[in-house]
This record gives sequence, C-alpha cells and structure tokens, in this order.
Amino acid sequence: MIVPGDIPASNPFLYARNNVAPPPPQNTLLSDEIEQFYVWHSIAAKTMQAEGHVPLWNPYIFTGQPLVANAQSSLFYPPNLLLRILSPAKVATIRVIFNLLFAGMFTFFFCRELGISAKGALLSAISFSFSGPLIVWVGFPLANVLVCLPFLMWAGEKLLRQNNLFRIAILGSGMGLSLLSGHPETTFQILAVFSLYFLARLVFLETGFRGKAGFIGSFLLAVVIGAIISGIQLVPFLDFMRQSSTFARGGRASDVGGSLFYSQEWLENIATTVTFICPNFFGNPLDHSYIWPFASFQNYNEQSVFFGLTPLALVAGSFFSGSKNRPLLIISALTVFCIGVAWHLPGFEAISHLPIFSMAPSKRLRLPFVFLTAVLAGFGYDSFLYQLKSTQRKSKVFHAAAAVILATILFFLSMFILKCTVANVLPTGTFGHNIFHSVFALQQWRTYLPFVIALAIVLGYLVSLCFPHFLRFFPGLLLALTVFELGALAWGYNPMVKEAEILPSVPAVEFLQKREQPLYRILTTDGYFYPNYGAVYGIADVAGYDVPVYRRFSELYLAQGGPSVGGQIDSRQQWDPNWPLVDFLNVRYVISPRDLPPDKFKMLFENRYFAIYENQQPLPRAFMVYDSEVISDRKDMLDKMLDKKTDFRKKVFLDEAPQSPVDAESPSSAGHSVAQLKYVTDEVVLRVTSDKPGILVMSDLYTPDWRVQVDDREVKLYRANYAYRAVPVPQGSHTVTFRYSPVSYKIGVAMTLCGMVVLAAIGGLEMRRRGHEVRR
Repeated sequence: MIVPGDIPASNPFLYARNNVAPPPPQNTLLSDEIEQFYVWHSIAAKTMQAEGHVPLWNPYIFTGQPLVANAQSSLFYPPNLLLRILSPAKVATIRVIFNLLFAGMFTFFFCRELGISAKGALLSAISFSFSGPLIVWVGFPLANVLVCLPFLMWAGEKLLRQNNLFRIAILGSGMGLSLLSGHPETTFQILAVFSLYFLARLVFLETGFRGKAGFIGSFLLAVVIGAIISGIQLVPFLDFMRQSSTFARGGRASDVGGSLFYSQEWLENIATTVTFICPNFFGNPLDHSYIWPFASFQNYNEQSVFFGLTPLALVAGSFFSGSKNRPLLIISALTVFCIGVAWHLPGFEAISHLPIFSMAPSKRLRLPFVFLTAVLAGFGYDSFLYQLKSTQRKSKVFHAAAAVILATILFFLSMFILKCTVANVLPTGTFGHNIFHSVFALQQWRTYLPFVIALAIVLGYLVSLCFPHFLRFFPGLLLALTVFELGALAWGYNPMVKEAEILPSVPAVEFLQKREQPLYRILTTDGYFYPNYGAVYGIADVAGYDVPVYRRFSELYLAQGGPSVGGQIDSRQQWDPNWPLVDFLNVRYVISPRDLPPDKFKMLFENRYFAIYENQQPLPRAFMVYDSEVISDRKDMLDKMLDKKTDFRKKVFLDEAPQSPVDAESPSSAGHSVAQLKYVTDEVVLRVTSDKPGILVMSDLYTPDWRVQVDDREVKLYRANYAYRAVPVPQGSHTVTFRYSPVSYKIGVAMTLCGMVVLAAIGGLEMRRRGHEVRR
C-alpha cells in the first residue's frame, strides 16, 4: 500500500519491541498523510461500512470537530468514494494511481488541443505526472487539486473552440472536481491561474464583442455549475470557516507578511534556482541529508520545482523559438507570474497581499508553474525536432537548450572540483561542509543523476552527428531519458508498506482499549502517541491536528498557554496535564515519559519509553449539575473557566438563562445517574435519571448544528462553559439524544444532487444530438 505507515512505527508508543530503539521512518515529510488523511479516512470507512452513512463529525480530537467540513478529508473526491467498500490504505493507493494517470492524460489532451505533436504532448505528460511537486505531494489532497488543472485547461480550450452547453458543463464539472478535491487554498490558486489563462485567450480571440461576452457568460455559468456540484463539500466548509479561529485572525498565510512591495525571502528563494538542474542540492529526506541554510521555513516538498533536465532544456528552447503562437505566449507569461509570486520576487509581492490571495501560501504557486513549464516543454520539443530535421542547428532553440545541458555539466564538475579541493578545510557543521560531505557524497546517486542525464544527452547527440542514421532515434532518447530520470528520482519517495503494519495494535493501545467505559479522553506529552492516531483505535484525545479549528475551542487552548507547534497557532495542539481544564474535559489517562504528581496521577502502565497515568479527578463526559450562572460577556466567562476555584461538578456557566430555571437549593442532595446508550460519530444517546430537575452538561464541543431531544421532544441546546453543551432535564428518568445535523450539509447535498441531475440531463441531450448526427 502506498501509505507512509512506517511513520507511526517510529513513535515509541506504537513500537511493540521495547528493547530496541524505534527505527527512523523512510520519509518524515509525509507525516500528514498518516496523521491526518489516513486517520480521517479510517473514521469514514468504519462509519460508512458499519452504519451506511457519511460521518459528519469527528469525536476523537479537540473535544469534537467537523469531519466533512474540514475540507481536507475530501470524502467526496471520486477515488475516496471507494471508502464505502474498501480500506483506507487500498483507497490511498488507488488515489495515487488515479491522480498520476489523470494528470498525465489531460496534460496530453491539452497539449494536443494546442497543436503540440503526439510525442511532444507525451513528453509534457510525463514531465508533469512525474515532476517533483506532484510526486512529493501525491498522497496529499493538494495533489488532488493540482491534477485538476490540466483538465480545466483542456476543457477551457475546448470551450473556446466551440461555445455550447455541453462544453460549459464539462468545464463546470472540472471546477466542481477541484472544489471537492480537499485543499481550498490550492483550489483557489489553480482556478486563478486557469481564469487568467482563459481571459487572456479570450482577449486575443478573433471574435467580436458579442462573441467575447458570450464566452464570459459561459465561463460564469461554468463557475456556477462547479459551485453547485461541489455544494456537498463547499457549503459546510464555508460555514465552518465562518466560525473558525482562522477566519477570526483574518486567515493570512504564514508566508505572507512584511511590506506590500518587498519581501526578504526573495533572495533565499532565488537560491533554490539551482534545484532546476540539481533537485537534491539541499539534500533529500530519504537519506536525512536535507539542509536549509536560511532563516525562513523551507523543506524538500515546499521547494520542489524539478520537472526533468530534458524538459527544462526544451523549455529554454521554446522561449527562443520565435513562435507567435498565442497560447504559448500566454503560458510563458503565466509561468513568470507563478514563479514570481511563489518566490516573492520584487514586483510580484503585492499579489500575495490581495484579498483571498493572502489566505493561500504563495509558495504553492510553484505547483501550477511546473504544469505550465511542462506544457512549454512540449512546444520546445516540437521546435527542437523541427530544427533537427531541417539541419538548421545554429538556431537560438539549439543554443538555449544546449546552454542548459552544458550549464548542468559545468555545475556538477565545479562541485566535484570543490569537493576534492576545499571541502575538507571547511569548518565542521557549516552548510558547505554538510553539502560536500553529505549531499554530494559519491554514494548519493540521486544527487548526480541529472549530471548523468546531461552526459547521456550530449553523447547521444554526438553519436547522431557522427552517424546520421541514428539521428531519428535521438528524439526517442530524450523521451526515454526523461522517463528514466523522473522515475528514478521518484522511486522510494512515497513508501509502500503492508496494510497490516499501518497503525497496528500494540500493548499500550490494548491497555487503553480495555478501559472503554466510562467514556474518557487521553492527553499525551513530548510527542508520544501523536494527536489523531487514537481515532483509528476509537480513543479520544483532548488535543488534535486539524484545520480550521472552532474559534472558542482555540481560545480555550491559547488562554491556558497552548504553544504554537511547528508555526501552527492552534491547529496542531499539545496539552499539558497541569492545565486547569484537563479535569473538566474528561481527561482520564495521560501518556508521558515524565514523572507526574502522584497525588493526582496514578501510574498504571510503564515501559522503557513512557508511562500511562490515570487522572484521579476527571469529570465524566456527561454529568448533571443543579446550579447555573449566566455570563454573557465572553472574556468574563473565559476568566471563570480558567479560575482554579471553579468547581465544574456543581455549577455550569451559560450564555443565556435556561427556559426551565433550575432550583439551586441543596444541590448536593439530588441523586442522579447518566448512562451511555450510544456514542457514534454523529449521535450520542444518554439515559439520565435525576431526583430533581437539573442541567445535563456534556464536555463535547457545542456548535449550532447540534440538536438535542429529551424523550423524542426537541428542546433547546445551550452553549455552556464557554464552548460546550448543556440541556435542562426534568426530574425522573429520560432519554437524551444529541444529533449532529448541520443545515449547511443539507443545503450542500441538495445542491450537489441538483447539479448531478443537470449534468446528466445535459449529457443526455448531447448524446441524443450526436445520435441524430450519426443517423444523418
């Protein structure tokens, strides 16, 4: 299975052999694939296969969090629909294959639509499908979005050639697919790039004002169709964003800041130009050699722009082909735009500060840049082949392509000379010393592969000059070298593991699973048992790793001193067992290598890496109280929540007075019990028995989309204790049912169903029209 399942095995909590140190994972940069996407898909697969419906809520992190509405779960992206019948590991593998084929196929189709030859289109398809950005991100929702760009460009080009309803629907379905793919920021960026291309093509289209107005109307109609098709994902996400901490902070991306016209990062980004010819210049995570010498954040995935040495040389040739082909000129301009914004170059920085643009990491515009350059490589291939056949080999096309190849050879020769002369005198630990002794060590074959390819190209060309009958094989050699180079560099980047080895059961997990009643949450410190993993085992964690985060829960986390982990303010949380809300939030077990205070935490399990402690003072997940206080001011309530004198067992804080007032006299005399009858993703059923009227408090997150019934009669659900749930319960024995039923999801489902009906109708009309044409 193409899943980085070796990453959890490196965590001591999930490492079954206690006498051997956990092994390092093959590629740590893929951790989100297993910590987020695989976990979410495990929840979805279990729920859909056992209960027959899509889970809308994830009860295992953050005291509750939307699942569909987080967007990155991408449960409605076509390959992920297979979660209803297949395991998440199998679906992940199918999704990788689907994305690579989808990207290659529509890159080929788009290139052919532009008039590029079949071999040139094939080169472009190979270059993009196995490019660095697509390979390093192929297991992420981000790749789901990226592979939609070739489809959009192809569909847009088809529409520009013939404006009809069927082609509008095809373009609209591509937009809808990109919105369902699971990465809203990247969706915006690729839609922006596509829109710029479409509008630029329209400007130069040889048609009148009325014709251009018609195309604009068709484009807008396609946007509407896309939004309707993706409603099932889009509407819940927008509703969630509206209530999130991300929205409250303005949603600015982490790489956007400083001056409107200047960013200091541009010089550091320019340094990565070297990775166009040597993608491993700064190292590679596979051999743990990656080194980034600058202050700004960067890693191998984020810097990746490599799409093959041969395609790069052909792109250089395409710039000097002298072609007046308008799509070529527009695509060339867009490549400059994308890399200029991605690298924060002077003159482009203002784009990153525009509304919406500022919410998406500008550096991710490297992704559409690589697609556009791959298309240019197809143009360059045809120009090069034309010059090759005409024997006019002193043209600028040849000179530009040859310059890239010769520059690559000279670069590697220079590095080799420096390695043999000055590498040993450089101080240990410096960037130069690490580069020469680690990245450019002779055993690092990936580093030297572009050098080998450059030599092979030169040798092949020289052989063709000496033996003219071999000349006809040279274009095929360029294709073969591209396949070999990109395939070799991609090999092993995304690890393959046996499905049984992904998050297996181990003694510590089995220990916790045996204690499933009453409901509890865990808290982990020092990176033991990463947040989210527990969901696979049915274990709830008070922390988590997800984005966006509900604003009120974020405020509780930060008010207690919650740290920003990895530059992420609140989306990747680490809780402390000594925080004031730990008891209220039902944290019964703490996993830690530290010694915790024995008066509060009792050790139950221990090995050489960590211990599992039992909190002696946790509140139940749901309990009755008989006193309430109304606090309408958010800050005042937050202060009350953090006050160590607050006794949550006796009093609940409400935003508004309950419709059924509670008599607070002699609250301790009331006998009560709360029994769990059902606890699943979107529904909780409790049996509450009380000697007197009171308020049922539940430390699961409150949102307006939760509904509550007492004995099948819907009643008002109150927000309690800043961010949690409360419902008045009469005296006696009653069944209390909480259901997550977001209106936004219902609206989205209706939109998507309508959209699919419209697409089916348009498709049926088109088939009927073509049938009539055939009979004629």
